[in-house]
Amino acid sequence: MAASGNRAVTFMPNAQLILYPDANHGSFYQYPALFVAQAEQFLSWGLPDGVRTAFPAEPPRA
Repeated sequence: MAASGNRAVTFMPNAQLILYPDANHGSFYQYPALFVAQAEQFLSWGLPDGVRTAFPAEPPRA
């Protein structure tokens, strides 16, 4: 799993591979507070300059 996780990290700006001890696919259930804190930190960084998203920030106005 870590090998494919490392590969995904190379394609996402500011991404980090975080491994939780003795956790499987449900690591966010086993470590909810830690997972939420780390996810909030990642999301707070926003997108680097020049990175476009698939969806606009606001829907087009009619």
